[in-house]
Amino acid sequence: MAQANADKPRYFVDGMHPSYTAHPGFGWIRRGVTRELKSNHGRVNVNINGALSWPDREVVHLEAEKITSEAMIALFETLAARHPTATAINVVLDNASYNRSAAVKEYLAGEGCRIQLVFLPPYAPNLNLIERLWWFLKKTTLWNEYYPTFAGFKAAIDGFFRNLGNCREQLTSLITDHFRFIGAPKTQPP
Repeated sequence: MAQANADKPRYFVDGMHPSYTAHPGFGWIRRGVTRELKSNHGRVNVNINGALSWPDREVVHLEAEKITSEAMIALFETLAARHPTATAINVVLDNASYNRSAAVKEYLAGEGCRIQLVFLPPYAPNLNLIERLWWFLKKTTLWNEYYPTFAGFKAAIDGFFRNLGNCREQLTSLITDHFRFIGAPKTQPP
């Protein structure tokens, strides 16, 4: 992560698929009182393919009907266009089948492709910094919110990305390179 620079930018990439339904996050209800949480059918999703740059925490996101190899290649092309002079663009991502597909491998083998994939270990979403952004989106936009229409739900998600600049301080605090390794001896005093 310390090697990321303008010549070799680094992105953390993953998809998110918020469903159009209520997302209970937290709340207090007095004992003996029943509260009803309004909800929708949840059969419709917004599929977001996102990339979070490190260390500046800029977000690139594309909507797709479904996250596929073609959607990943479109994201890679967007990242390459953002950095026309970079010699390499490091992309940290998970082991989803579309990330390892023949179409993606063919794209990466193409002449002049500067995208270099760095795969995370299986079942390690905590190492992908964009997961913290997705948590922040859920917390600020989805949890305990009811959207009567899908258009309103989608507008709230679009508004989240449009207003990310207003959350710069919160994102800087939330998205850090401080990782805790389970079972590792403490290297700092308590």
